[in-house]
Amino acid sequence: MTKKTLSKKEISDTKKYSVVDGSAYNVMYGFGEQYVTPYALKLGATNSEIGILASVPSFIGALFQVVGARLTEKYQDRKRVVTLFVFLQALMLLPLFIVPFLTKSILLLTLIFSLYLMFANAAGPAWNSWIGAVIPDTERATYFSRRNKITISVLVMSVLIAGLTLNEFSKTNIWLGFGILFGIAFIGRIVSWYYIT
Repeated sequence: MTKKTLSKKEISDTKKYSVVDGSAYNVMYGFGEQYVTPYALKLGATNSEIGILASVPSFIGALFQVVGARLTEKYQDRKRVVTLFVFLQALMLLPLFIVPFLTKSILLLTLIFSLYLMFANAAGPAWNSWIGAVIPDTERATYFSRRNKITISVLVMSVLIAGLTLNEFSKTNIWLGFGILFGIAFIGRIVSWYYIT
């Protein structure tokens, strides 16, 4: 397969888009993934169920890194692999809205969260390979240091704002509060997906 050589402008644009992608990803993480356990507790999860929620989806998700790597190797199209799984991951945030209205069982939440992490991990190898090919070796340390400062700042702000939002809605309608959090998380991942594409 012939590899396309990127122009300086394309590389520069990719660097900028990657910062936006990473920041939007951390909005999703800060408003969504960080609050899955509190959500489960509010649903009435026991300590053992919280343990299952924390371990089983992560284990299953980790296995899908192999799936992502094999798909990348097979199709030689890292962008397609990344965009597909990132979009699927974003979609998994939507069913969280309706869980409290369907069941108080943690099984459904565990299933949704497992799919969420499966898609996230499947995108990982292709993304790492893709961004690694774009950023020259001599620039990687400086670039990722700058990128991480921005994205981590966004994460801290997201977790803080999400916590304050949830605390406010705990006085009225906690499920609406969680719905707002997961809605913002979904939007964050869609923005991330848009800049990846």
